[in-house]
Amino acid sequence: LFGGRGGYLGRIKLYELGLEGGDNEGDGELLAETEETQFVCGAREKYAMLFEEPIPIQTNYWYVAWARISGPSSDCGANGLSSVHTDDSVVFKFKSSRKSNNGTDVNAGQIPQLLYKLPPRDSPAVTRKADQVDPAHILSPEFSHTVTPQSLEALLKLLENSWSALHATVPTATGFKGEQEDILSELQRIVFISRACLRLLRTYVADIYPDGVLKRKTPPESAQLAERVGDARDLLRRILAEN
Repeated sequence: LFGGRGGYLGRIKLYELGLEGGDNEGDGELLAETEETQFVCGAREKYAMLFEEPIPIQTNYWYVAWARISGPSSDCGANGLSSVHTDDSVVFKFKSSRKSNNGTDVNAGQIPQLLYKLPPRDSPAVTRKADQVDPAHILSPEFSHTVTPQSLEALLKLLENSWSALHATVPTATGFKGEQEDILSELQRIVFISRACLRLLRTYVADIYPDGVLKRKTPPESAQLAERVGDARDLLRRILAEN
């Protein structure tokens, strides 16, 4: 970083913008940052501020080198280049960033140098989080058809709560008062949950007491399952009896 007039406080960050960052700069992903660091820099001198460890970067990706310097007025570079070819045959391309809030750009700024080193030729390629894909696991039909007293009880509670919320929301929606779009959106969400609960409840009951058509393996009948089916019947009766 540039200094030039004594003691300063400095901090640096590195953001990754990706392949399209040159034409469409977004917020980017913060790869690394330093704590605020004190440094002393005389006239026409530069201070090498480093991250705790080297940050791997990828070819053809765009990055934002961010710096904040607090203290006396500091030196400023001029006549910056938009492209630099190094002795290692590495090419750095530069453009102005919308993160700049003090007028610095490609032509003038407080970052006179980038310190880098090339990885060994036999080192593995850099892999970012965005490039890592978690393996997909195919779920069998039995996964969602495993009926237990606990799962059936939880489903009934969800259905009861969604039905109560539906009853409380309908008068507000029909009155068309306040924020209509928000109310109608909430109503659609509640209806979706209620319908999903009813469909899953029908599947659960059919698994416990099959009608002879389905050939799935049925769970062993127990007193708890029978009680939960009775609770489902009582809840449906209450729902159908309400106006």
